[in-house]
Amino acid sequence: MPNPIAKFETTLGNFEAELYLDDCPITVSNFIDLANSGFYNGIHFHRVIPDFMLQFGCPKAKNPKARDAGTGGPDGNTTYKNLKTGEMLTRDAGGNILDEHTKKISNEVGTLSMANTGAPNTGGSQFFINTVHNDFLDFFTPGDSKHPVFGKVITGFEVCKKIETTRTDPNDAPLTPVMMKSVTVAIEPEEDRRTSPLSHHRGRAFGASVMPPGLAAPPLARRGSPQPSGQAGPQHLALHPARPRPLTATVSHPVGVVARGHLAATAE
Repeated sequence: MPNPIAKFETTLGNFEAELYLDDCPITVSNFIDLANSGFYNGIHFHRVIPDFMLQFGCPKAKNPKARDAGTGGPDGNTTYKNLKTGEMLTRDAGGNILDEHTKKISNEVGTLSMANTGAPNTGGSQFFINTVHNDFLDFFTPGDSKHPVFGKVITGFEVCKKIETTRTDPNDAPLTPVMMKSVTVAIEPEEDRRTSPLSHHRGRAFGASVMPPGLAAPPLARRGSPQPSGQAGPQHLALHPARPRPLTATVSHPVGVVARGHLAATAE
């Protein structure tokens, strides 16, 4: 059966991504429930780091200048349907879902991956698009960062690259806001999904080629082990993939901030 396709409309252009429902039904069903309810509409990309990733999905980032952008997520104790099994699932009190460390899909160029605090089961609505191969973020590699991949851009990756080149402030927020106008996912009835002639797109990202010409894994000097992050209680504040550090650079420790009873950890 084919995986569903998400359509993203931004102020800098549109792109589409295959969602790995067969391999990550909990994560993808959560994403589709949020997308088709309009949750993502009007939210801005709040963290853009060249040669790393684009982060999105915090409801507080509807205000592009919000100081607490990156600290939000879905409402707690809300339900959604597992579109593969039909089971009804419930987000925890902090709006988080279970990690799906199932199939070993690497954080390759163009993949969609769940943001979290570094602690288990702290993903909600925020995710990021890898613009280089960030294999150190894979849950099946050594290190503290464990970010499960749940989809991949299949058309319009040049729009993601355009977003990546936007100028940012010291907190990595775009100086010229980039807004998500809408995210929509067409869902076929289960019977139609079983009989549909459409084929999978995995491994065929960006049209005809797996990786756009000129794009490659980041040089070793730009990669390194991520910094740890902490949390207290069922919800977090700042979600992230930890920024890769140059091997010769000095990296500061995460900064924790307490608000709404939860601990935020932001890695440089």
